[in-house]
Amino acid sequence: MSAVVALDLRDAPLALRRVAGLPLCVRNAILAHRGGAREIVLLGDGDGRARGVLGPELARRRIETPVRAAADAGELPPGAIVWPADLFVGRRAPVPLDRVVGAPDHDWIRVRDGASLRKAEQALMRSLRKPEDGVVARFNRYVSLALSRPLLDTPVSPNSISVLALLVGVLCGVLAATGRRPEMVVGAFLFWFNCVLDGIDGEIARAKHLESHLGEWLDTICDDLTNFCFAVGLGIGLYRQTGHATYLALGGASGAAVLIGAAFMYRYLLRAGTGDLNAYRLPHEGRASSTTPGALSRWIARLRVLVRRDVFCAVAFVLAVADQLPLMSWLMAIGGTAVWTTIAVETVLAVGRRS
Repeated sequence: MSAVVALDLRDAPLALRRVAGLPLCVRNAILAHRGGAREIVLLGDGDGRARGVLGPELARRRIETPVRAAADAGELPPGAIVWPADLFVGRRAPVPLDRVVGAPDHDWIRVRDGASLRKAEQALMRSLRKPEDGVVARFNRYVSLALSRPLLDTPVSPNSISVLALLVGVLCGVLAATGRRPEMVVGAFLFWFNCVLDGIDGEIARAKHLESHLGEWLDTICDDLTNFCFAVGLGIGLYRQTGHATYLALGGASGAAVLIGAAFMYRYLLRAGTGDLNAYRLPHEGRASSTTPGALSRWIARLRVLVRRDVFCAVAFVLAVADQLPLMSWLMAIGGTAVWTTIAVETVLAVGRRS
């Protein structure tokens, strides 16, 4: 649906108040754009304050929907949709524009005071959780959301958090490579904390509508580089600690597994036009009716649960505290190798079926 959306500022005293770092009128303009608005009219913006806020925020998101002001409803074109500028409708997009006419849905919030503002912020923060989060990821999400909330009121960007996460990832590998137990424990802690940072960049992006193709790829590549640094660093550190070359081999196998697995996945993502690793699907998952043998399907499902990145990071920290990092080196080598060989076998089988 394409329409002119009028953000009504005449009875919206808190339209410029920020809900989790973004003014309400800006949130509504972004969702109106994603819902198909071909023009946004600011109704009652006599002093131009709303337009002064809206313009830079839309430009930051490369939104080119025209914005103009109107003194009253008489200046609106026929069929224009009037949208209360202080209405909080969540972050899901696109919003069906025709549903904005008349009384809003019961879960939409008119932000008229401090209580409704807090209610809107709480609803937004809850929406940042992902349904695919596992047990460990749900725990991590409590930590990441607590850290994300104050950052939403700052100019910190999602991509800057991704870069910070990469620096933490490199540091965790360096510490693991020292071979000294205190530093290796700290390195394992930072490996887990990298997972928390990995949640923060996405939370900021979703909360402030700053999702981007570059951000998706940056997040994915930084995760893989962190995995590589810790895996190789752990192998070097255990070799220094024990003198056993086996750990060098395990570290090399783990690092190679990260790179080989990434090569398969990146090829898929490039063809799919996305950098979001959640979009990756094995060949049998992309078919309406899978012909993958039942045993193989069950193996893949179990493997995915066991090799989730958040699980591995948490296990690494627990084993480091328990002074059992050698076991982690084996787990990373075996798990990583199982992942890339499974992907390779599935890919070869898929090619064979097409030929």
